[in-house]
Amino acid sequence: MQSQKLFLKIIFFFILIIMSGCKKEEPFTYKDPSQLEETEFTFIPSQPNSKAETAMVFYGCSYFATTSLVALNDKIEIIKEFNSEQGWPCNLKKDTISFGYLSKGTYHVTLKIMDSNPSATNSIFYSEDKTLIVAGK
Repeated sequence: MQSQKLFLKIIFFFILIIMSGCKKEEPFTYKDPSQLEETEFTFIPSQPNSKAETAMVFYGCSYFATTSLVALNDKIEIIKEFNSEQGWPCNLKKDTISFGYLSKGTYHVTLKIMDSNPSATNSIFYSEDKTLIVAGK
């Protein structure tokens, strides 16, 4: 009887550990591009499908230059760069980056804003991940 209770406690403990390690993926919530706040991004159209061109709309400083867009399988990474040493004023603008026609599936999109100033202590100024779900039609 004592060994059964110990066994059940151990199983319960392992179940708690396994469940705490599971990360629930946040569903993407469309946001109207005109309502974006600084360094936010959203996707257009609001309900992307494989028959329509999909794009990302980013709202941030005009001097954040898009330097790369890498798409590999279900991962899309966008890198924007700036040089903090320049000391330019931040004039906000919307930047639309086309992903083209995506196949049906779930994509993990990462936006990184990098500081190219050699004396910057951390080159990653900002990073955000979102999930993009493309329906098939």
